[in-house]
Amino acid sequence: MNKQINKLFNEIGNNTLNNEKTSIGIIEQYTILNNENKFKINNYSIYTILGVKNNAGIVSELRGQDTLIKLQGIRKSVVDRLILPIADFKHLVEVDEKKTKVEKNKDKAEKKANVEVDKVANRSDEKIKSNAIRTTANNICYPILFLCSQDKANYKFKNNRVMVNVMALSEEVVKSVFGFKKDKIGIEQGTKFFVECNFTLLQKLSQKVLFKVEVMRKITEENETESLEESTEELTKGAYSKDKAKKNA
Repeated sequence: MNKQINKLFNEIGNNTLNNEKTSIGIIEQYTILNNENKFKINNYSIYTILGVKNNAGIVSELRGQDTLIKLQGIRKSVVDRLILPIADFKHLVEVDEKKTKVEKNKDKAEKKANVEVDKVANRSDEKIKSNAIRTTANNICYPILFLCSQDKANYKFKNNRVMVNVMALSEEVVKSVFGFKKDKIGIEQGTKFFVECNFTLLQKLSQKVLFKVEVMRKITEENETESLEESTEELTKGAYSKDKAKKNA
């Protein structure tokens, strides 16, 4: 066994876990802003974007969307108008920018004129960083909306996790996300029971609460199709064929 390689692989795993913890930390800051009525930019807030009066309308509005495309459109609005600007990342807001042919040729000429040893790699690093920030903003959007829809007494942050009161959730949601029935908890009616969620669990919980059944079914079908296509591709890569045999001969 190569200990150095093992260590490097473990660093990849640890970085992923650290990203989950950081994502929870970011979500906590936005929920604090929301509870202080500061989660807004100019005339935009999650309530004006969704067209609801208060947190009670968030779930019904999102569950009223019958396609994933509509939900993604709402997410884009929240990310571009609130999440990124509040974090001082306005330059990462997606805009439909159509450049003229002259502008495109000018960009190409500038790139050719500024060739340096590390120029391409550094530009790639910046793009990777920007994409990671944008992806994180997208990923935290639904969890933020879910927590903002809840009474703040039903969740709390602790040790880079979110503690969620499952007694405030439906039986179906609890069974699907956490794998147990509420009546098995064994506590008195009206008592709260908090369960820890890491970022991945919080994402799953958020979708289960905010998305209608048909949309969740579509997401599951798409994920299964993608997994099947990936598996099929891997299998066919190594499969024997006469054409491959001739090429390798």
